[in-house]
Amino acid sequence: MSKRYFFHSGDFFKWYRTYIKCKRHLYDYRFHYTTDRRRDEKELYKESLQIVDEYKIYTSSLSEADKQYLEEAIKEGRFDQRLDVHPDVIDNWEEIVIKPGRHALTEVDIAKLGSKLKELRKFKEMYRADVCRYLGIAERTLQAYEEGDREISINYFYKLMQLYGVGDISDFLKIYTSNIHFAVLTREDNLEIIFVDRVY
Repeated sequence: MSKRYFFHSGDFFKWYRTYIKCKRHLYDYRFHYTTDRRRDEKELYKESLQIVDEYKIYTSSLSEADKQYLEEAIKEGRFDQRLDVHPDVIDNWEEIVIKPGRHALTEVDIAKLGSKLKELRKFKEMYRADVCRYLGIAERTLQAYEEGDREISINYFYKLMQLYGVGDISDFLKIYTSNIHFAVLTREDNLEIIFVDRVY
């Protein structure tokens, strides 16, 4: 399972703590891990490398005065009123880390999801009326799902996954713990369930 880190605009110190952890992981990966462990943690290595690269780009974008203020803020674990004098400390971080969207949770595009559901139904050679009997919903509701006019509930989506034979989340439900959550992503040509480690 790969590790992904998620941040929003108020997460500077969380991001910095993650950077320290990733820097340590890169060192261990390069100098202490066995070949097997390196293979197993290749995705985590890539993610750690990205965070460390972000930090390098970010700090190189700051003036010397900004860097000095940043060091003091990191020691204190907070920004004080002097941040008004050093706006680039946050502005540059948001520009480099937050705005590209690499650490943002992916939202479901309900139009693409609906289109894929319609495509799968046709592939299974099923009429809307057939599907609606299984789901216990009106045809106009299924049509709204397929046209992207209405967001589908996880319960109905789960039933459609089973009906169309594209996957099953029952295994996930059996192993669910408070440290794991999932997101359903749409891709150009398939549906995919990803499991994401929660980061505190």
